[in-house]
Amino acid sequence: MNIWCPEEVYDIVIKRIDICKSILSQKPEFYTEKDFREKTKREIEEKAMTIPILINTTEEDYNKIMESKKNKRYDLKIIYNIICKYDKKIAQDIKDNKLDQQSCPGIDKKKSDKSSYEKNIIPIINAIKEKKKWSLNIKKTNKDKDVYQLYFDSKNKKIYVSFYYGTRKIN
Repeated sequence: MNIWCPEEVYDIVIKRIDICKSILSQKPEFYTEKDFREKTKREIEEKAMTIPILINTTEEDYNKIMESKKNKRYDLKIIYNIICKYDKKIAQDIKDNKLDQQSCPGIDKKKSDKSSYEKNIIPIINAIKEKKKWSLNIKKTNKDKDVYQLYFDSKNKKIYVSFYYGTRKIN
């Protein structure tokens, strides 16, 4: 008997059959809900994410970084040298990867809007506390590259580094 269907439907059916075959090779007690569906965007991206890193700086070091700002960018040499004082391994990882973005979200807010500080810094702090992988707004051109992001906490005078290893992702 022949069944006619659009190619897209056929492709979905073949994917489902492959999923079912792989599930059948496992013991039923190891099945999870994830075995019966496609991975979410977060699950795919999570392979590239890391737990953000907190760098406690002195106020003096933090101010050096803030004073180095030119044309919306902070001087990477100054940042690198300061981070190197606190953690040489992180400094080396920064040197080995490409900068995706650097940001110093403001604290000011209107009563109706969340401040950029609440949108950017608070989730980083929570991810560190919960030991949860995190990333935010990786540029599309960098999604398949190994990059890092620098966030400067103007309220607490701290630096947060988030690494994203796009070469680890498997779709």
